[in-house]
Amino acid sequence: MPLYWSLFPDFDHNPNAPVKDEFRRLAKLKGWMGKRQDKKEKYRQEWGKCFSSEFEKHYGGDASSLAGWHSLCSEVGLEVIPESVKECKRVSYFRYVLHAGFLYMLNMLAGLERESMGEYRGFS
Repeated sequence: MPLYWSLFPDFDHNPNAPVKDEFRRLAKLKGWMGKRQDKKEKYRQEWGKCFSSEFEKHYGGDASSLAGWHSLCSEVGLEVIPESVKECKRVSYFRYVLHAGFLYMLNMLAGLERESMGEYRGFS
């Protein structure tokens, strides 16, 4: 998957800015914001593409990749990283999905410093 931002050569992407802020800026430029249903739907669809691209950039797009799962397990603060994809999925599901990890990831993509997210690491 090409980097989402490369699909818009007229958009000057700032890789140091929070993803959500950059996406909003792009949405304004492209006219995807507004109260009309078609604009809301376009915004939602494009945000999904953008989010998927950013997630893939950080963790990879192959759900069977042990390296990608190791990155995700490490990112959510697991001290012992499992040695199989199956076990990574199991522990990261309980740690990541059920215990605010999804919020952690969204905030990470939104540009919050990892150190400030330490409160999420205490869940297990």
